[in-house]
Amino acid sequence: MSKKNKRNKNKIPEAVNKQQLQQVIHQMVRTEIFSGPLPSPDNFQKYNEILPGAAERILKMAEQQGSHRRELEKAAITHDIKQSKRGSIFAFSLGVLAIVAGFILLLLGKDIYGLGAMISGIAPILIAFIYQSGKRKKERLQKYGKDAE
Repeated sequence: MSKKNKRNKNKIPEAVNKQQLQQVIHQMVRTEIFSGPLPSPDNFQKYNEILPGAAERILKMAEQQGSHRRELEKAAITHDIKQSKRGSIFAFSLGVLAIVAGFILLLLGKDIYGLGAMISGIAPILIAFIYQSGKRKKERLQKYGKDAE
């Protein structure tokens, strides 16, 4: 293909007027994107035109779904909090039991065993405390930025 043909290929034919060109460009550029639990307002109105009362039914369905989702989230969070509390109480009880057992072993003259039991009872409590403190600090940094320290 010669250079002259390449130039002519990219040019708009003169037979096309500006109004037609703008209409073609306008049709190519216009795009609608709508996201959410409800249809776009235009489609929402069309549902009601096709079936009277459909818009209200769709709204009610979306409200019920939102309410149901919030109830499930609340139940999941409540369960997680209860489970976390139970785990903390159980871990604390085991730690105290190990410390008491270590103290009793120390009184009975079993120094190494008693000290080992006490350390094994204190260490998990300290590790959990340090881990949770670091986790809370990281969450604050993510939520509030660098000034949260």
